[in-house]
Amino acid sequence: MEKNKIVRIILAIVSIIAVIVLECVSSSRFVLAKFILLFLNFILVLTLTKGNKHKALRVLLLTILYLGLFSWFLPAASFQTEFTKEGFSQVGLFDLFSNYFATAFQYFGTFALFVLVVGGFYGVLHMIPGYRTLLDRMVEALRGNEKLFVAVVIILLAVITSVCGMQLGLLIFFPFLASIILLLGYDKVVAALTLAGSTIVGIMGTTIASTNITYLVQTLASGGADISFNTAIGTRTAILLLGIILLIIATLRYMKKSATVTGGVAAKTTIEAADTPVIIKEVEVDNSKTVKKTTKKTTKKTTKSRSKNSNKALAMENEVIAVKEDFGNSDCDIVPTRVGGTHTTFPIVLSFVLMLIIFVLAYIPWNTSLGIDFFDKITKSLAEFKIFKFALFGKILGTTNAFGLWTITDLIPLLVIICLFLGLVYRVRFEDLVQGFINGAKKAMVPAAIVILVYVGLVIVTFHGYQLSIYASMLDLANGHFNVGAKILTALATMFAGLFNSDPTYVFNALTPYFTSIFTDNSTYEQAMVIMQSMYGLSMLMAPTSLILVIVLATLNVSFKEWFKGIWKTLLILFVALLLIVFFWNNIFTWGIVALAFLCLVFLNCKDWIWRIAAFICEVLVALIFIFANPIVTGVIVGLLVIGFAFLITKDWVIRVLGLIAGILLAVMIALSIKILTIIGIVALILIFIAILIYVALKG
Repeated sequence: MEKNKIVRIILAIVSIIAVIVLECVSSSRFVLAKFILLFLNFILVLTLTKGNKHKALRVLLLTILYLGLFSWFLPAASFQTEFTKEGFSQVGLFDLFSNYFATAFQYFGTFALFVLVVGGFYGVLHMIPGYRTLLDRMVEALRGNEKLFVAVVIILLAVITSVCGMQLGLLIFFPFLASIILLLGYDKVVAALTLAGSTIVGIMGTTIASTNITYLVQTLASGGADISFNTAIGTRTAILLLGIILLIIATLRYMKKSATVTGGVAAKTTIEAADTPVIIKEVEVDNSKTVKKTTKKTTKKTTKSRSKNSNKALAMENEVIAVKEDFGNSDCDIVPTRVGGTHTTFPIVLSFVLMLIIFVLAYIPWNTSLGIDFFDKITKSLAEFKIFKFALFGKILGTTNAFGLWTITDLIPLLVIICLFLGLVYRVRFEDLVQGFINGAKKAMVPAAIVILVYVGLVIVTFHGYQLSIYASMLDLANGHFNVGAKILTALATMFAGLFNSDPTYVFNALTPYFTSIFTDNSTYEQAMVIMQSMYGLSMLMAPTSLILVIVLATLNVSFKEWFKGIWKTLLILFVALLLIVFFWNNIFTWGIVALAFLCLVFLNCKDWIWRIAAFICEVLVALIFIFANPIVTGVIVGLLVIGFAFLITKDWVIRVLGLIAGILLAVMIALSIKILTIIGIVALILIFIAILIYVALKG
């Protein structure tokens, strides 16, 4: 019997049972049973969803439909100081289209605007042949080191998310990184695992990113518990590392299946011959004409620069050869047209470097989590600085947030300035620059619509209040005792809260007040904090309302079915591992799991015994950190690990020297723990990492 027929039969049976229960049982005691039947119905319908285009968007629309449907069968409730039943509050069609979309636009429209601006930014980049040249150089430099590149990207994105939060802002770099992965010969599921997977793992293992856990910390602390942003920081760091390791294992295993392999090295995707008649988009840059789109049956075009001052920053010097490329089974146009000729890439590299530096510095919660007010004082002094009794900088900049307090809105002018900078350097006419920006924004319309739709779902569950009835029916089963069963119920309730709300503030706002009213022993809140934070992140790896996940899948045209094929084992292992961590609540056990996962990663992917021995040495050194529990010992060991890693991964002495400097800086920072030194050290480490990226990009 075909799989779809079996699913249809199960769906019919579940639907019949659901109708009977929903019609015949009205008691509030059966809220959980009703929800389980409705949720099973939803999952079975999702499995039957088909189509080749806008796969993730269709799933999201179906999810919103069910979120509205739940309100017809599940009673609403609210909680201020006590739990209050409010009866049924059904979603109406006019409410959905006239009110909820307007509310989503009003409160979350800037997120959609940001997505459109990111699309516009890449529309400008696609006009400049130097961008494709940069991608090709990066790909050539990474040949033979594809696994290492993917692993480094996963680590980088996860750590940035864990430390900075504001995961939506990382969309700035996603098309660039996705293009490199695709040009290395891997399919779009690998790109999705690398980008969306790593970012969500960073959410799951949030360390100091206050934007992701502020409401959780505040609510649990209001119950009298000693909860802060640094609570259980060791356990949360271990969860971050465990998630990174397991995701790298899953991604590398999937890469083996998806790559076109030639002699053990991932090959480029199929490229049609230059003399094959194809429809091309040609980019031509000179002093008189910047962009010209034509339809030709040849793929060669020769132009001459009319500038007396020949500038290598121009987009093109000799000739442009545009070649059509095939990236597999979908119509994704993230990768720009392949071009020939000589093109300068430094301005683009500089732009990405500046954006990365500003992003990290702007979103690290310096004051909130680290207690460092250096940037607050600098921003205030700059705004108040007067020239001839006139606050010139304050007036020019306007209301400016200090680093550590930036929002997604602050990134929009940065992207616009970068676009203008690139247009000026590459001598693109302003009209063509605007047109390129508009074309890119048009391509981002679906991701922008997804942002609004995700928040429409959030508005529905917030306004109609049935979600609290579900959480209450689950948590009440524990009878106020935070035992093993209560921990499992809390984990499941948090995952459902993630499905309903997507945004961490709304997730914890919906769940934690009632949780603290049921479980009054605040000595257990530290464990509860870890459960809620980690399980919320885990739910974002599979929820059709996960903003980052759905945007990435929609952009790459990857279905949820394809996504789950690559991630389901990791999801299952993570769920079990997280529960075990909370059950045992012991640092030795927690870090033991991380150590075991790390050894599995090394032994599964490295046949070289040098790496395997290095892994054992690394385990011993980390164990010494726990044995001595001394900042000096910790600093020295961390520094040695960084230096050792730099010397193992490359024979290039430039990178080795930079790794040596980074290791020494880390050792000093950790050993001395002085605030001003920490600031200088973090900035220096960022600059070192950026220097390595520039070196690798330009060396290619």
